[in-house]
Amino acid sequence: MKTHLLLIAFLTIILPLSLSGQQVTPPGGGASDIDKTLFRATTCDTQAGTYIGESKHNKLLYHIIDMNGRKEAALLGWVDSYDYTPDIVIPDVIPFQGENVPVVTIADNAFINGWGITGLKIGANVNVIGLGSFAGTAIKKVSIPENVRYILDAAFNASRLESVTFENASSTAVPLVIGAYAFAYNNIVTFEVPARLHINDENSFTRKYQNFLMANMPLKQITVNPAFSTVSRQYRYDIIDNALCSVTDSDEGPSVRVICFPSSCGDTGFELTAGYIDIYNDAFCGTSIRTVRLNATYPVREDKVNLVLGSGAFASSQLAQLDLTANGPIKLTETFSRYCNNLKAYNLSESITNFKVFDGIIYAKKQGERYLVAYPAGLQQSRFVVPDDVVGIAANAFNANQYVEEIVFPEGLKVIEPYACVDLVTLSGLVIPSTVDNIGRYAFYTSQPIKGEIQIKRSTPPTGTSDETPDFDIFNPRTLAETTLVIPDGAAATDFTAYSGWAFANIVTRDFGVVDDIAADDMSISVSGNTVASSDGTVLEVYRSDGALVGRGPSVVLTPRGMYIVRCGAVVKKIRL
Repeated sequence: MKTHLLLIAFLTIILPLSLSGQQVTPPGGGASDIDKTLFRATTCDTQAGTYIGESKHNKLLYHIIDMNGRKEAALLGWVDSYDYTPDIVIPDVIPFQGENVPVVTIADNAFINGWGITGLKIGANVNVIGLGSFAGTAIKKVSIPENVRYILDAAFNASRLESVTFENASSTAVPLVIGAYAFAYNNIVTFEVPARLHINDENSFTRKYQNFLMANMPLKQITVNPAFSTVSRQYRYDIIDNALCSVTDSDEGPSVRVICFPSSCGDTGFELTAGYIDIYNDAFCGTSIRTVRLNATYPVREDKVNLVLGSGAFASSQLAQLDLTANGPIKLTETFSRYCNNLKAYNLSESITNFKVFDGIIYAKKQGERYLVAYPAGLQQSRFVVPDDVVGIAANAFNANQYVEEIVFPEGLKVIEPYACVDLVTLSGLVIPSTVDNIGRYAFYTSQPIKGEIQIKRSTPPTGTSDETPDFDIFNPRTLAETTLVIPDGAAATDFTAYSGWAFANIVTRDFGVVDDIAADDMSISVSGNTVASSDGTVLEVYRSDGALVGRGPSVVLTPRGMYIVRCGAVVKKIRL
């Protein structure tokens, strides 16, 4: 067995979206080094120490850190990853230069992906269990000593855990912070929250407001140790409709933060009425929940929101109905309903001021201009025409929808934000209007080639939406081997191939055409995407170039693209799409 080191970002960001198996992970990753002189700064974020030596003890490697005259040992992993035992026993102390030095820290990534590790005993002096330290192991049971203060992000992620026990769970003497996804992707059936857990602590090294128990598919029940006290904490833990919540009381009503809903609670609904509601990141991720109704009752508060849906709040769940009621603005974090393939429409109350729903789709205004914010992942229509007044497609707007084959963007669209149309595996062809001047990173990144052509109707490539897009990788270069990019006549192909991610099989130029001979005072016919319409509602007749009638009405949708003759009263126009 060989222990591999990966960026912990992979475990804490990519893994939470992997329940459906459908999505694509854009490229990234690499190995990180341990800074020997600042080791403690990376693990507990409170103080730095100085590396003074190393010790090898029972096949394990330790670094010795001088913490202002006090020696501490940090466990880094195996001395030799090919020479290991399946059971890790972390002692209370190890010998170093004639002294017994306490083992205080388990380093970040210490045993990550150690598939042969099946047992673990943690020494009584350990107070930091590092980032991803036992992620990807085969440990089934773990007992957390009372001295442990920090279980950092993804510490036991995907480690086959069936049972987690906190020693002396009723004690509150040593506060405990658990990082994001610390026990995610395991097989835990029941979980008791120890009395000393501080879920709302402001520790910069943890990802606040995350579900540390997500994707435990057998998880049926969460309980709270009855010794939990609100002393020194301004909140309490409650189990509301099976969900672990932190609750803060006020004169206006309770503020409720939903931390985790057990994955295996069945398809019962979840309803919550409170003054303020905050659904933590990934709180319902991967669960079998089908109906959620949230009613935030606080009155409008200046510069504050009363309802928050965190990133991935319902991602990859069985959610089919989401009803949101609140007064004033709310916060919808990107990917809050990603891969909710049963969700066909959103339902927001009229009292929500910053988001509006039309035909089940969420829109918002940014600086006075309309953006499409969230298109339901389960909306089963093959073709969608974006309204003419929409100027921006928000990040993750199309929500990995698995049904849409064609999106008709309007002329006048300006911005397509990062990840806006990521994972649209059924997308057939793509036409980007000439007015789009900004496209974000991975906007059209997908595992499957975009069927048909990709047309960009501007002579120069759109710019990225931030300085973080040096290669402008909006497409997946591995899926472009048979894709043709079409650009306007007169455009230089070299301007587009300058981007390393644009590995198209072919680039061709074309006269995209316009409606011929329309005077400024005679706009009787307009074209938007594939739709031809009369400006005043007059019935049009549209013919193919061979004279065959293909459509009649105030507006006509034309497929495939090509040459058409349009009659509008006495006016006859030739158009080319």
